[in-house]
Amino acid sequence: MRLRTEKTEFVITVGDAAVTVSPLSATEAAKLREKYTLPPKRGEVIPGFDANGMTRELFARVVRDWSGVGGLDGKVLECTAETKAGVYEHNADFARDVLAEMDVQGAALREVSVKN
Repeated sequence: MRLRTEKTEFVITVGDAAVTVSPLSATEAAKLREKYTLPPKRGEVIPGFDANGMTRELFARVVRDWSGVGGLDGKVLECTAETKAGVYEHNADFARDVLAEMDVQGAALREVSVKN
């Protein structure tokens, strides 16, 4: 039996890139959301939210490795903290696509796990 706290890691494909991801646990995700929730502005009741900051950090935390990711010069990029930040800065759509595909694949894996 798999414990719910066990980290999962899997490979997703986005365009020509193969990206190894490890989704955050529910507790880690809640802490990240809390970190990027901003206090309400004066006269407002609803708190704000730094979605861009959270997405940037989430991408950096869940991406473990990749292949097929190239820089502006066409050279293959090594998967490091600096290159993940650069990829997000120059191609945030790719980062969002990675996170969206991770959610889809993660949900499918959880569904299979529940059936077993």
